[in-house]
Amino acid sequence: MQREAKAYLWDIANAAASIRAFTDGKDLDVYLNNDMLRAAVERKFGIVGEALSQLLRNFPSYLTRSRWSAISSAFATKSFTVTQPCETISSGRSFRFISPGGTGK
Repeated sequence: MQREAKAYLWDIANAAASIRAFTDGKDLDVYLNNDMLRAAVERKFGIVGEALSQLLRNFPSYLTRSRWSAISSAFATKSFTVTQPCETISSGRSFRFISPGGTGK
């Protein structure tokens, strides 16, 4: 039985909330020096990537409504690494991700 699109979206939102909770109040040095924290964050990013991949495979109409295809590809290929913190307007602090040989986005 195929899952509903809402289930994949819930997985994505839940994993993102966990990532935020795990990293709240942590700086880049803490993140880089804490293997358990990094593993937990990477696991949740994997869940986001898998949910995006399944969502777009099973509900292609979502592809035309968003830019999730590029995001899903990045998660699926694990083509990014945390390099340095950067400031954002909406959440105050985030991390800049740079793909190998690429530029920050």
